[in-house]
Amino acid sequence: MNLKNFIICGLVAGVADFLIGWLTYGILFKDFFKSSGEEDMRYIVLGCFAYGFLFSLLFTKAGIRTMGAGVTSGALLAFLFAVTSDSFMRASMPMDKMMLIADVAIMTVTGAVIGAIVATVLAKLSPQKA
Repeated sequence: MNLKNFIICGLVAGVADFLIGWLTYGILFKDFFKSSGEEDMRYIVLGCFAYGFLFSLLFTKAGIRTMGAGVTSGALLAFLFAVTSDSFMRASMPMDKMMLIADVAIMTVTGAVIGAIVATVLAKLSPQKA
């Protein structure tokens, strides 16, 4: 695995995840996902970059370098991650079914976008030899 590509893609994906999350959860669906208190931005940033580096690791190892493969792989990865994390959250704290379904849908679309970005960046960083 190319460490430079892994780091660059992880950083790009982390920033993309943060910006998409800000748009979706912070603006578009702010009233739907009401917070019970003040968010700690340190943990949001940490989570976004951890998620970005997860995508970077998997895509770098798997050699995903086309937008189509990035979209489908990113959507599937995000869907599975969302179902896992939201199921655990619903088991331990109040979260209605519509909130769970909406969050899984948002995370799946976000994952598709992040997947496309990571695959495109990987393709630019390490073009295939003819």
